[in-house]
Amino acid sequence: TAVKPRKESADKPKVEPPRPREESADHEPPNTMSAEDQAIGALVYYHQNITQKNYRRAYDFMAESLRSQINYDKWADGFRTTVKSEVYNVRIVQNRGNAITLTYVLEAVDNPGGTQYFDGTATIVDTAEGWRIADMRHKPGN
Repeated sequence: TAVKPRKESADKPKVEPPRPREESADHEPPNTMSAEDQAIGALVYYHQNITQKNYRRAYDFMAESLRSQINYDKWADGFRTTVKSEVYNVRIVQNRGNAITLTYVLEAVDNPGGTQYFDGTATIVDTAEGWRIADMRHKPGN
C-alpha cells in the first residue's frame, strides 16, 4: 500500500512571527530616559551645538522665558571665537519634578583666548517642547 502524505489539520492556527508596529511619521516612540537624564541631556546638547556652531539649535534649547530675554544675533555673536563648549562633572542638586537644577564645570575654548573653566548652575524645566534651559549662570572656576 502506498503511504499518503499527512494533511495538516485545518483547525490548527497558523503561527506568524510578530511584525513591528507601524508608526505614523509624526509619532515618536516614547522616551524611556529618566527626567534627570533628559535634563542633563538638554544641557549637554546645548553646549555640543555651540561647539558645532549650530547656534540656532543651541538657542532653541533655551526655554522661551530665557530666549525672550536674549537677542539671538547678539547671543550667537558672543560665540564667534568659540572652538569648544563642553560640560563636565554634571550633578543634580535639586529635582522639583518639572524643574531640575544642575551644577557643572564648563570648559570654554576660544581662538584667540585659550581655555577657561567656569563653575555653572542651570535650571532645566520640562516644557511642551521638552526639557529646556530656563536659567544658566557661570562664574570663573578654580
